Amino acid sequence: ISNNVLKVFWSTADNKKIFSKSIYFTGRKTIDEVYNLTFEKEKIIKKITINNIFYIISTVKNSNILKFYIFPVEGKYEVKTVDFSNEKFYSKYNKKISLYDLLAESNPFDSGFGIKTISNETPASIVLAANKRKLYINDDSSITLSFDNNATATQLLNINLSDFSIEQKIIYQPVINGQVEVNSNSFLINKRLIQLKLSSEKIIMSLKELDGKEVKEYVGMADTTITFKNSEIIQESGDVNDIRILEKSNQYIRKLYNSNPAITCFIKDNKYIVTVGSVGIVQNNSAAMYGGMFGVVGVLMAYALIPNTNLDNLNSYKNRKVVYVYGLFDKDFNHIEGEVKRSAFDTARKYSATVSKQTNLTLFKFNTILYIGSYDLKTMTYTFQGFTE
Repeated sequence: ISNNVLKVFWSTADNKKIFSKSIYFTGRKTIDEVYNLTFEKEKIIKKITINNIFYIISTVKNSNILKFYIFPVEGKYEVKTVDFSNEKFYSKYNKKISLYDLLAESNPFDSGFGIKTISNETPASIVLAANKRKLYINDDSSITLSFDNNATATQLLNINLSDFSIEQKIIYQPVINGQVEVNSNSFLINKRLIQLKLSSEKIIMSLKELDGKEVKEYVGMADTTITFKNSEIIQESGDVNDIRILEKSNQYIRKLYNSNPAITCFIKDNKYIVTVGSVGIVQNNSAAMYGGMFGVVGVLMAYALIPNTNLDNLNSYKNRKVVYVYGLFDKDFNHIEGEVKRSAFDTARKYSATVSKQTNLTLFKFNTILYIGSYDLKTMTYTFQGFTE
């Protein structure tokens, strides 16, 4: 929406035909448009709205090229091509590959060409953060793609959406000596990168500047207490109310190492609030997962042109086994003692379990308040419940 104009998009199943309706609240008129797209030897990796511009992002087969199909609220549709041929990309086996092949790499948790959006509206769940490919929306009209397919390093691609200039950074992960089999992930926040490296007996968490300089590192061992945590070791088994507390560090480290490790973070009052954990695969299909919580409308929303990232985030723990701890750090990433208070997102997640039989759920942030909206079929009322930090 822009200047009292609302633009809504639909697409055909193959995305090759896009239909839009522009609604002009001033002047009370509508304009319909149809866009025919070709996608020659291309694979769509993302559909996303940033600063009121709708983008379809694709990768060209066997190349280092990304294409941006750009649909502003007002103004002409255009296509921008971004060529990364001067950059180097590495596979999970540490071999040089194309950007297309890097995007195509898959594992049991992370399907090929899948890339998860990290939104500023709600703190990212460890389920979203467990993906090895993530897209971050920055405050300076740019996006950053991060790749943790390779356990040796995090590969970052920054794309300025104003002039489509690019920058690549490769930030090496901490080293665990003597270990052939390792696991890793990372999380980008406030122009800093938090990296997570694991073996079956050891965990390393490191905060780095984007030039690779290390700010602070924490090491945990299976036979000692995890010193950077501010909570018990929490295990959820498919439901926010089905919780078990793990007693030993070796249980925690091995569960992270053997599953899909993740680190996620948000900043409040100049403090880093970090969640370090792991995520199991979902126990049933996505339609059942969404339908059980959001009803039929929720299922339809799950397959919309652009899925609601906030709803996806809220519901992501459902039907998964997750293990995590909370940690609290100052602006220099020094560990702070004390209890980590439940965030608005965590409170909203617990509340959502109480409205599981209601429909038309939505989750959005307005000013500083996080809202869940839900429709009660029995009373025929729609309720907005707000949550604050």
